Amino acid sequence: MDRATPYDKVPYTNNAHPQTHIANLYTLGRIFGLTPPPFQRCRVLELGCGRGGNLLPMAWEYPESQFLGIDLSQVQIDDAQHSAEALQLRNLHFCKQSIEEFANNHGAFDYIICHGVYSWVPEEVQEGILRILRDHLSSDGIAVVSYNTLPGWYFVRALRDMMVYQEAIFPEASDRSGQARLLLTFLKEHAQDQNMREFAAREVQILTDRPDNYLLHDHLGDDNRPCYFSEFVSRAINHGLQYLGDTMVKTMFVHNFSPEVAERLSVLHNQIQQEQFLDFIANRRFRSTLLCRSGVTIKNSLEEIVRSFAIRFFMTPQQEDLTEGEPLPTERSFVSADGALLTVSDPLTIALFDTLAKQNDKPLFVSELVQKIRWRFGIGDAEGIHHILLNDGIRLFTAGLLTFHADAGCYTTEISAHPQALPLSRYQAQQSNRVVNGRHQMVALSAEEATLLQILDGETSWHTILQRFRQQQEKQETDQENDNTEKIWLERLHHLAREALLLR
Repeated sequence: MDRATPYDKVPYTNNAHPQTHIANLYTLGRIFGLTPPPFQRCRVLELGCGRGGNLLPMAWEYPESQFLGIDLSQVQIDDAQHSAEALQLRNLHFCKQSIEEFANNHGAFDYIICHGVYSWVPEEVQEGILRILRDHLSSDGIAVVSYNTLPGWYFVRALRDMMVYQEAIFPEASDRSGQARLLLTFLKEHAQDQNMREFAAREVQILTDRPDNYLLHDHLGDDNRPCYFSEFVSRAINHGLQYLGDTMVKTMFVHNFSPEVAERLSVLHNQIQQEQFLDFIANRRFRSTLLCRSGVTIKNSLEEIVRSFAIRFFMTPQQEDLTEGEPLPTERSFVSADGALLTVSDPLTIALFDTLAKQNDKPLFVSELVQKIRWRFGIGDAEGIHHILLNDGIRLFTAGLLTFHADAGCYTTEISAHPQALPLSRYQAQQSNRVVNGRHQMVALSAEEATLLQILDGETSWHTILQRFRQQQEKQETDQENDNTEKIWLERLHHLAREALLLR
């Protein structure tokens, strides 16, 4: 009889991971000069798929692709399979299987995903992961592997050791996660070393919004093996693989750090060595690494990407909204969430970035941008936009302030007369207030928003939905003088749209 795993006893949070989405892997592959298989028709394998939260959205979005997820927890596999059947996904299969016993007859996969596994398994299983990549990644395929990195995890490992020590002293404690949180708070308040107090405080803050199963599996699991980035790459090379890039592209470039750092590291002409030193400087604790087969040529193909991929902009205007039909200002500034500032003076550049900023994070292809800019300001053409993107756009991309997308997504950020929620999101809202959106992100909803999401079937008109809510309001508050029902529920609908939860 199979022995139960820790994930059978406490299943992991059912998450989607945006950086592992196959359209994103394809996009990054193209940016780095590869010709990966089209994500609309490919074979995908996920090692350690959990309850299926990462594969389910992709399988629904790309019905001509085939997906396989394996996991050692029968409880999680059963949960994943139940969801796949409920959504009638015939292109998605889940299997209880260990990584070490992965069958050779599965054939080649174009994309292999291994998120949140590598650092949390014994060394022989880590070798098994790399063997699967070596034996089953297609010739032009891309793999993504995430893992805890040093030096950042040295500090976390010290806290983990203290948590494990406390568990050994108080083995009768039933609330393991609660005891671990109490220890961190105790250190934050009473550690005599200021560095320890500050680090414990940071870890308490990080864990504040994380569920107990995250703490139990990520910090208190039996296995936790962080490594240096350069060590991981060396092991991958020994298995016939090579480093392609990081899913967080901006961390790869020295010019995103201080001028002193860029100058010092510019003497290193080896990408791995440069990034290892950047990890030292950033005290990095987690990576999501892209791998491909050895011998595949890697090069910068951003100029080609600029002309054919959709664009998403992560900055907002500092000044008031521009009015369509009026002359453009001589200068306009845009700011990012972390305070980065961009000031532009060219009229078409102002129109381009302002139009992108108004799209509620919805990527737009250049052809769409041309139409919107001409409608708003009466200027612009494709070549002019390409020129801007080849200069400012590429610079913003390497800084993480703009991204390119091979697929703009099947969601809309606009409201229609018969709004329709993404089917998977509607299904998830029946069990939880955490659902996946059209950007492959997890979104936390209020109870009212989760209720509304389940109603948006694309057939019932918004007028009819509002009538139902008004009737409910009248029954609950018969003496209410001012009926704000329409305004309140419309605000909730707009929030769902901004969160990419509606189908176009």
